[in-house]
Amino acid sequence: FRLEYDLPGYYVYFDLTGERDDYYSGLVEVQIRPDRLNQFDSLYMKPHAWLHIHAKNVNPFDSNDLLIVPLDPIWGSSANSHHYGVAVDKEATIPLPGNTTYPFGYSVTKNGKKTFYPIDLYIAGHDTTHLDIFY
Repeated sequence: FRLEYDLPGYYVYFDLTGERDDYYSGLVEVQIRPDRLNQFDSLYMKPHAWLHIHAKNVNPFDSNDLLIVPLDPIWGSSANSHHYGVAVDKEATIPLPGNTTYPFGYSVTKNGKKTFYPIDLYIAGHDTTHLDIFY
């Protein structure tokens, strides 16, 4: 696209938003300076993608077995999903911006011992990444 404008002789700022099907909207603040011609600002948009999590207690110890999974790996929400017991078998699919690596982690408590498992998850754009948590 091309933007044409008349400058009033001082700095101008405006927001440029891009939208496209199957992509999250992009936003960039563009600074137009009178002393620079042919400026170009890139607008990057993340493609839609999904994370499918399957959590299953495959080695049960007792009813106090606990799996804690963050509900929102995108923004690092402090809210967590707690799953107790020997018969946990849950699945969920979460929409995320793709082509991005997310720090993720979950914890498992069995026999009173808590273990944290950190993971860096790469979520490919326009695809579903599968994460099996078998504990």
